[in-house]
Amino acid sequence: MSKSPTRFLTLAIGILVAFGIAAQAHHSYVTKYDPEKKIRLRGTITSVSYFNPHIFFNVSVPNRGGGESEWRIETESIQMTRARGLSQAKLKVGRKVMLTGWRARSGGAEVGLSTIKFASSGWINIRSRPR
Repeated sequence: MSKSPTRFLTLAIGILVAFGIAAQAHHSYVTKYDPEKKIRLRGTITSVSYFNPHIFFNVSVPNRGGGESEWRIETESIQMTRARGLSQAKLKVGRKVMLTGWRARSGGAEVGLSTIKFASSGWINIRSRPR
């Protein structure tokens, strides 16, 4: 029984589309965050989300004129973040943190995490430079 060329072509296109979506989903930090725009924030963790392959958390940061701004922080992969010492036990809602990272190219309140410090510990280096 011969295989239909149309069936083969459909399968090949499906595989290419699937790989393209997966490649786009795992972006490079430098496409999203600007290595020239380093920022330091101090605030309180308001939410934490483990969304494979990264950890995302929000930090409420007091503004100079009063009020607060909510910043979304993105880490390295879950495995790399844990290996560098940022465990799930440390990353809890309500904890006060100081962090450094790179601003989003979009100009929004998003940061690619570089280092983080909790009141009871030293700095934890998550990523030394965007790549």
